Amino acid sequence: MHRLSALKDWSHEALEAELKAIAADLQVGFGKIGPLLRAALTGSTAAPGVADILVALQSDESLARLQDALAICGDAANVQTDA
Repeated sequence: MHRLSALKDWSHEALEAELKAIAADLQVGFGKIGPLLRAALTGSTAAPGVADILVALQSDESLARLQDALAICGDAANVQTDA
């Protein structure tokens, strides 16, 4: 998230390059993170390319949706179940 928020160039090309770099740094294929990003941004895993979504939503809305998704994931990770 920090890497995307630091981007000055919110073009399709710059976003696509950064997303690929993030996946490479995490040592995973983009197919592992793409569906998660699509779900966070659109509420569905069936959507256009992630860079296309980011461009369409623009930076402020994209980053807000990603931050919301991270907060939800953090809350879910903290839920304790009775065993």
